[in-house]
Amino acid sequence: MAFQSGEEAIGSGVTTVNVTYPVAFGAAPDFVIAVVQNLTDDPQLSLKAQVTSSSSTDFEVELSATTDSANYELAWIAGDTALVFSAITKLGTRITDLPAPSRELKPQDRIAVVQNGATNSVPFRDFESAFALKQESPPSASTDAGRISSVAYDADNAYLHVGDRWLRIARTGHPTDWNIPGVNSTKPAQGGTVALADTDTDVSVVYPVAFPSDGAAPVITFTLSNTVDVSPTAIYGFVTASSLSGFTVKFSTAIDADNWKLNWHAVQY
Repeated sequence: MAFQSGEEAIGSGVTTVNVTYPVAFGAAPDFVIAVVQNLTDDPQLSLKAQVTSSSSTDFEVELSATTDSANYELAWIAGDTALVFSAITKLGTRITDLPAPSRELKPQDRIAVVQNGATNSVPFRDFESAFALKQESPPSASTDAGRISSVAYDADNAYLHVGDRWLRIARTGHPTDWNIPGVNSTKPAQGGTVALADTDTDVSVVYPVAFPSDGAAPVITFTLSNTVDVSPTAIYGFVTASSLSGFTVKFSTAIDADNWKLNWHAVQY
C-alpha cells in the first residue's frame, strides 16, 4: 500500500467533511492524518479535524466547530503508516508540501541495479522502471492501452508494455497484426501480410524495423493465399532480392484478382 495526499475545500456552516481518494486503496489505509488550514489572513476559527470513519475509497472527519466562512480547506495524507511518516519526515511537518496526486503515488527513490556482463555497470532506476507490473488482462493487439513495464500472459504468449505499445515476447511476430502465427525464435524476427493487386507481377516488402546491421540478411518464408475465389489460379513466387531493410518476391504469373495476399516471416540467424 502506498500513500495519497491532497486538499479538500471546506464550505461555510459545515461540521463534517468527506474526502474521496483519487484512486481507491486495496483496503482501508493504515493511517489517515487530516489538518484544517486557513486560506486567508482574516481572523478565523482554530479548527481541529477528527477522523470518524475510513474505508478503501474515502474517509470522513468531524470538525471541532461549525465553519464561519468558506476560507478553510482540509489538508490530508493517507496510506501505509511507514510511508506516511517517511514522507512527512522528508518534507517536514507541512502536509501541504506533498504533491497532489492524480493517481496512487509510488516512492520515487532511485535504486542501484548491478549488471554483470563484458563490463560491470551500476545503473540507477526508479521503482516504476525497475519492477515489472502484472497486467490482469492480456492485450488483444499491440496498440491496447497499458503501463510501461507491465507484464501480461495467457496460455500461449507473454507480453511486455514498453511505453507506447505491447511487445509479444514469447512468440515474435508482426508488432500490430497478432492474427499471424508467431515465429518461435530468440533471434530478431518480423512478420506481416501484404494485400496484392490485380496484374501485380512482383511485390516489394519493407520491414517495419530494419534488421541489425551486424547480422546477415534474414531468412524469408512466405505463402500466397486466396480464400475468396472458388478456384483460384495456381500462383507461386520466389525471392529475387533481400536486404536488412526488405525483400522482393516475383510471381510465376501476374496476379489475376484483388483477393490475393502475401503472408511472410523473416528471421535473422
